[in-house]
Amino acid sequence: MNPFEYQNPVKVIFGTGVIARVGEEAAKLGKKALVVSYADHAVFADVLACICAKLSASGVEAMPFYEVEPNPEITMVARGVEKAKAGAADLVIGVGGGSAMDAAKAIAAGAWTPMHQVGHVLTTRHKVNHGTSLALVMPNWMEHFKTLKPERYLRFARHVMQVDPHGKTKEAIITEGIASFRSFMERSGVSTRLSQVGIGEADLPAIISDVKKVSFNADGVLSCNPPVNEATLLEILKKAL
Repeated sequence: MNPFEYQNPVKVIFGTGVIARVGEEAAKLGKKALVVSYADHAVFADVLACICAKLSASGVEAMPFYEVEPNPEITMVARGVEKAKAGAADLVIGVGGGSAMDAAKAIAAGAWTPMHQVGHVLTTRHKVNHGTSLALVMPNWMEHFKTLKPERYLRFARHVMQVDPHGKTKEAIITEGIASFRSFMERSGVSTRLSQVGIGEADLPAIISDVKKVSFNADGVLSCNPPVNEATLLEILKKAL
């Protein structure tokens, strides 16, 4: 893989007393915040009260979702996604340790980024780390949608994977770019096939069922562009075996 530049801006605010800024920072993102923490949140009670007060003072409605248990299960995440969608949450705030943070990320993924939610289901159901779960899905997701968004994948092939375009059709360049991406991950020791992490075709219905619980909308599709129905998702996952 050749060198490339990638910008992924992440804002980190760290220091004593910075919790006082949660309201003003949240207000930059929206008007409603789903606040995610533990069912047993007594140790965080003062922090949660402070966060909710700061949100209110900044004109942001706090929607508490205090149902997280250690090692979050997909059914709990589904309830959080449902509450976020029903309340039209603009952002998710996780308060607590690892399980609360994982739950908050999974809920946000389920509400706004469906491909990541497929990854979270693989993580929850099959104990695959989230980075690997995305590697299992992404090449096949790209392969499926390459004809619907060819310019995006052409840029990826040319500028990221540095595919030589000489004498090749646009379609061939895109296909080579996706193949090169898969090869790069495999050379890096990352699994790119579901079968490599012990997932077989018999496991797919349960995976899809969990994704439907968390991320499918009232029309029975994943809310992405373009929308993905159950049959399409099954086709993508079969190609990933």
